[in-house]
Amino acid sequence: MSEREYWLGFSVCPGIGPLRLQKLLKTFGNAKSAWEASVSDLIKTGIGNVLVHKFDRFRNEFSIKLYPSKLKEKRVSFILIKVWGKGETLLPCFGSQEQ
Repeated sequence: MSEREYWLGFSVCPGIGPLRLQKLLKTFGNAKSAWEASVSDLIKTGIGNVLVHKFDRFRNEFSIKLYPSKLKEKRVSFILIKVWGKGETLLPCFGSQEQ
C-alpha cells in the first residue's frame, strides 16, 4: 500500500481530523507507521484513549486495500493537497468523474 492509501484511510476515520493526524505524523513519521502503530504507542501520542480504541476498531474493520477500488467503481477520485499554515497537513479532496 502506498502512503496515499493510508492518508485516505485516516481521512475517512471518524474523529481523526487534520490536527490529530498531524500529531500522529509527527510522532510516527508517516501515515503508514501511524496506521500500523500499536494501541499503547497510539495512546502515548495524547490523542485520547477513547479515540485510540475507536481508531483501532475502525482500522480492523476498514479495508485500506479495497476502499480505493470501491471509490473507483463509484467513479469517485481523490487527491491530496498540501496546506501550509500552523504546520503542514494533507487534506483529501473527493470528486466524481464526469462521463
